[in-house]
Amino acid sequence: MPGMRFCPDCDDLKPLSEFPRHAGSPSGLGTYCKPHHDARGRESKQRVHGSSRHYHLLRRYGVSAADVAEMVTQQGGACPICLRPLGKRHHVDHDHVTGQVRAVLCFTCNGGLGNDGDDAVRLRRAAAYLDGSLGAPSRIAPGVYDVAGLGWRRRSSVSTGG
Repeated sequence: MPGMRFCPDCDDLKPLSEFPRHAGSPSGLGTYCKPHHDARGRESKQRVHGSSRHYHLLRRYGVSAADVAEMVTQQGGACPICLRPLGKRHHVDHDHVTGQVRAVLCFTCNGGLGNDGDDAVRLRRAAAYLDGSLGAPSRIAPGVYDVAGLGWRRRSSVSTGG
């Protein structure tokens, strides 16, 4: 029947919109309907890797769930940045340039580093701002700002002799 496809797991004809795309198949569609395709993927990750989390940790960071558990134990169950307990929502932190895993962080600290682009200079400036030693840039003249907090000074073209 046009516009329909058979799902072996459902043992039923279903509309083509119910099947995931699959570039490798001649029809461009997957063999199983979306719910069965997803269920088979979950089952495969569970069977081959032990869990979906373990699969994603290996794929993304090259570490196993056991490696992450060991890192959490070595860190005393605390985030190395804020020193709060990691809890269940801990995240593997990695260097986006090298891919090297650095530590396990809490959700908030990992997001903070990511939002600041892992830029140590930006984070030091943020810390200086919070400490009160860095103010907001002030406008001195049109297009001229005092970013460092030092005050802009025009050098005199005439030196004073002494």
